[in-house]
Amino acid sequence: MGAVGAAVAAAVASAVASKLLAPKPPKPETPAAVPKQQAEQTADVSAFKKDAAGAGLTGQQSTLLTGLGGVDKTQLNLGKNTFLGQ
Repeated sequence: MGAVGAAVAAAVASAVASKLLAPKPPKPETPAAVPKQQAEQTADVSAFKKDAAGAGLTGQQSTLLTGLGGVDKTQLNLGKNTFLGQ
């Protein structure tokens, strides 16, 4: 049994040595301290509201597409009887 015991001892020694010499995975870096959350900020819209409020007081309004008179009702006619525009 001396040869068998020597073989077992060699196998155990080889397993222990390979376990000790095996490369180890790198340790993850510890993250730096998390910065504080910034205070919430809002935009100053007072100038826009003031301009918008003054624009509505000038009288009749128009768009760039229709002008002051709007769209003529005869241009809306599709040439047949429909329920649109009733």
